[in-house]
Amino acid sequence: MAATVAAMGEEQTPMKRCKQCHRPLDERRWGRPKRFCRRWHRVRYWVEEMADVVFS
Repeated sequence: MAATVAAMGEEQTPMKRCKQCHRPLDERRWGRPKRFCRRWHRVRYWVEEMADVVFS
């Protein structure tokens, strides 16, 4: 089930979620949106991706 954000009179749009744990992310910056909720989730995700590339 996707979390949604909506103001009065607007359509509901799904929130972005962390790529590691799938928690809803709060979008505070517009130029480069967040993909992870914590720094260690980012590190863990890239380690898993690199291990997948190396061992495949």
